[in-house]
Amino acid sequence: MVLYAVKQEYDDLLRLVEDVAEGNDGVIPDELSDQLDAIEGEWRDKVTNCARAYKNMVAEAEAIRNEERTLATRRHSLENRAEWLKNYIGMNVTTGEAFSAPSVDIKWRKSEVVEILNADEIPNDYCKIVREPSKSAIKTALKAGGAVAGATLVEKNNIQIK
Repeated sequence: MVLYAVKQEYDDLLRLVEDVAEGNDGVIPDELSDQLDAIEGEWRDKVTNCARAYKNMVAEAEAIRNEERTLATRRHSLENRAEWLKNYIGMNVTTGEAFSAPSVDIKWRKSEVVEILNADEIPNDYCKIVREPSKSAIKTALKAGGAVAGATLVEKNNIQIK
């Protein structure tokens, strides 16, 4: 039985036990008490197994994230070494002259790039302006009792599984 079905069955049985106890001066028949214990045990086992599966997934995701960092570091190192080697070759091959060997061809091509001499002097028409709300500043203002149009402070309950 799936977790939500066990939970529903447990809740239904608990309501039945409460109704029976109310009609019998708080006395619960042994049969209902045993059923309640059994379903509660099954529910606890399901929750425990789901939480274990969650923890395994989180651990695997963290291991993958760490491996991604390791690979990214290696990639950056290789890219930097390759760029250095390209510059080294460029310093040792005459600019504008082609070089050819059986396994490589080195050629030069012209390109145009914009060099920014002073970014403060560039008109706004030629600038990217990124507008992003500062959630920390908004939260501070709202907690201090201020009002921020377009934002509200919402209290949430976040589950933690350890």
